[in-house]
Amino acid sequence: MIIMLINEETVDKLSILARIAVTSEEKQRLAENLSQIVLYIESLSDLQIPESFSPEYTSVNHIKDDQSYLYQDLNLVVDAFPENELGSLKVPKIFEN
Repeated sequence: MIIMLINEETVDKLSILARIAVTSEEKQRLAENLSQIVLYIESLSDLQIPESFSPEYTSVNHIKDDQSYLYQDLNLVVDAFPENELGSLKVPKIFEN
């Protein structure tokens, strides 16, 4: 028996976020597969990892520091942008809902 942590309603929401079409048969199968994945990940929390364990990698931050720039003429930036309205830059929508 499969414990269903993810239901078809959750699959509906995920499909909207992922912008994919999912049939009713796929919803059931995806709900089962995602539930199994969640259960597996939860089972990993039961692992006993010794405190002496040390990962074989070193974490390095490769992200550049934010830098601010003072533009002499901000209108040049606004005018160069594809769409602007009343001094604001317009960007395309990402989410419909």
